[in-house]
Amino acid sequence: MSKKKKKKKRQNSGGKQAKPTSSGSSSRKPTRSRRPQPTQAQEERPAEALTVGWMICAIATFFGALAALSLWLLLWSTVEGEIAHETRMFLNLMFFTAQISSLVALALTPVIHWLRKSPPPRLITCAVLLIVALPWILRLSLPALP
Repeated sequence: MSKKKKKKKRQNSGGKQAKPTSSGSSSRKPTRSRRPQPTQAQEERPAEALTVGWMICAIATFFGALAALSLWLLLWSTVEGEIAHETRMFLNLMFFTAQISSLVALALTPVIHWLRKSPPPRLITCAVLLIVALPWILRLSLPALP
């Protein structure tokens, strides 16, 4: 080979000798075009903290109403006695707890929607509002125990 051909070959390969691979092609990897990852809106700390508190109030409301309903069913199916008085006091405590936490969750609902950059899903908001109404509906619909 002449000097011109060797020089031209070096210029085409970038001055480096390409190492052959097992398939006989060069070792260069094809570049992949990456799709940009969708970014979620980063919420501020107070908004996140209030959202967590809102959900905890909703969960406390649900379980308080569930406990009150189960205690009401227990009292309805049993006879009067010493345990009935203590169970009735606990039933009233569960209703009170559920109603207070439902008021807090109800008060936090517009605050959460105002503070967050992206509001919570509509289904979550509707579920929280139904849970908030649960202890009030139970209190009004269940007949008074004798």
